Amino acid sequence: MKFKFLKDRPKIWICCFILCAFQSYDLIKNFIEFDVRSEIIYNFSQPLEVPDIDFFFPIATLLNFSAYYQRRPTELVYLCKILFNKPNVTINSVQEFDQHCSNLSLLVTQSTSWLPAMLTVGDVEELTQDPRELIDEIYSFNDIRKNLFETKVCTKNRFFNGVGVYVRISCRNGSLPLTRENTSGLGGNNFILGIKNRIQKPFLFRFASGERIIATQASRYVFVNPPNNKYYTIISYFSRQVTTSLPWPYKTKCLHYDKDKSLNQCMNKHLLNLSNPTLSLDAVIQFNQHPKNTRFTNGLLDSTGAFMNFLNQCSKLIDKPECYEVIYHTSAKIYIDQESSGSSSTFAVDVPIEPDVNFIAHEKLTLIELLVASYSVLGVYFGVTVYDKLKLRLQDVNKCFTKSDNGQKLGPKKRAFIIVGPNREVPLYY
Repeated sequence: MKFKFLKDRPKIWICCFILCAFQSYDLIKNFIEFDVRSEIIYNFSQPLEVPDIDFFFPIATLLNFSAYYQRRPTELVYLCKILFNKPNVTINSVQEFDQHCSNLSLLVTQSTSWLPAMLTVGDVEELTQDPRELIDEIYSFNDIRKNLFETKVCTKNRFFNGVGVYVRISCRNGSLPLTRENTSGLGGNNFILGIKNRIQKPFLFRFASGERIIATQASRYVFVNPPNNKYYTIISYFSRQVTTSLPWPYKTKCLHYDKDKSLNQCMNKHLLNLSNPTLSLDAVIQFNQHPKNTRFTNGLLDSTGAFMNFLNQCSKLIDKPECYEVIYHTSAKIYIDQESSGSSSTFAVDVPIEPDVNFIAHEKLTLIELLVASYSVLGVYFGVTVYDKLKLRLQDVNKCFTKSDNGQKLGPKKRAFIIVGPNREVPLYY
């Protein structure tokens, strides 16, 4: 078969130019789109970073209802009569309140629907028990047993919101998180930390990254209901999910920030500027940071629509993902002794039994890859190759080392042999 158009060189060049331009355009288009490709890696981190531990105590388990009755007797008595079906009971003193309404502290989950609306910041700060007093000791299994609270390696800080009080335990090696050798898969009891406590009230706990604000979603916590006057041991486990994204101009357009913290700050900024300043029910704050008469607001019960308006505004500020996000998944097993005991119970942190899951975003097409691909396109259609260019450069370099002597080039010396004796040869160079 004969191709007549091959005899016409201009048409061949035009065809090659069009194909080369189209393929080059496609390469450049893919590059300037700044698309990303994802990579998933499973591994056990080495060394192992010791996470923070967040404890959550519902308000009802810590609030001194007798003292709260003296502040708001009418409201509390009304609720007590409804909740315990005692409409005809007369309550005019603290003693009568304790006699008929002392079980309010047992309504842990039910109280979250009515108690936050009655509380102020001052009520939580002044009338709740400090749960840090129930956590006595923390120690590492790697060292000689010593209380890391006393050596200031670990700290316990207290926070609160409209539904509960939080305690965050953080362990640091200077300004860096505490680390230890990862002994996953070696068998035996490879505990990281042990915590001695006297907690006899329902609580929740989770592992967390110390660089992030305390989370309030109950789904991230493990619920524990300790038995009364019995020794119990909690063996806790954690695994990590680490997501690394790329900032603008890549498609992920991530930001280096904490989404939950930014949302809380934005909401509180709007709510505190109202004529009647309030705080978001879920906003975790520090003690002694806001006026005592500040109340909490539940957006679902706000009839004015102001809360949802603020929420929509603040949600627009956190629509982009975080560039680096670490999510801890928490699980635990609880063991209870049958015999009564008044000693402190144990909370142990075991090494991870599951590897970290790393989601890493990479550039789909880097600048170097673009240049290599462009050179390959030119090589296909016009014969421009790196090999030819490099060969020419090496020939030029070789000429610099080639010298002539009386019109003769000095090449590598040749070797000849002469016979000087039986079975002996001596090399002779000329």
